[in-house]
Amino acid sequence: HPQPVQDIVVKHKKGVIERQHELNRLAEGAMHAYAMAAALSRADQSLRAGAASAEYETRLVHYLCNESADWIQYNLGQLKSNRTQTSIELSKDISKTVCDNGGVVQVNPLGL
Repeated sequence: HPQPVQDIVVKHKKGVIERQHELNRLAEGAMHAYAMAAALSRADQSLRAGAASAEYETRLVHYLCNESADWIQYNLGQLKSNRTQTSIELSKDISKTVCDNGGVVQVNPLGL
């Protein structure tokens, strides 16, 4: 996913290291793409060798690739979502409040 990576780097420049939510989505997308490539390679090897498990491995690869492709597409789409950006800002604000407070801010509902 070179375009989303370039978009984030161009938008945030050196501040990209502070964009953990976006970087996490990109990293997980890269891991899914790697898993797909590894699974395809393994299934290809089994098919070429005429392994008894080749048909089964092919079904596994179809499943893995379908799920991973959907996951990648959804999460890369979320990088540009206004709702996601709002959630990221809220998360940062909540984290700062918890850190400034030295722990959770709210009172335990049981009063403990």
